[in-house]
Amino acid sequence: MGAQNVTELEIAMPQFSPKNAVKPVGESIEIRRKRLKIRAWRRGIKEMDLLIGGYADAHLADMDAAALDEFETLMDEHDQDLLSYATGLKPVPDHLKSMLERVIADADHPSWGLMG
Repeated sequence: MGAQNVTELEIAMPQFSPKNAVKPVGESIEIRRKRLKIRAWRRGIKEMDLLIGGYADAHLADMDAAALDEFETLMDEHDQDLLSYATGLKPVPDHLKSMLERVIADADHPSWGLMG
């Protein structure tokens, strides 16, 4: 197969992204919390595992459906983008700002002095 054919195949294949993943229909809130907790700890970048997984451990059990939606929207972002937002390298999109601020604040230990 020539290089041109490989390129055509690569272009024809859709790229997977959590944003275009099919969300389970009709799952209970408990199953959803379990699914999100697994996703939170298996991000791909260790820093994001610790940041988002730690938040999930502390808060998922108390989240209602609306809060789970907001958390899942954050988790649908690519790790590289989330890390850039969390470290201030890129501006945080408005639809993520509230949840990301809570996740970062939850990870900020008073002795670290990160938030002031």
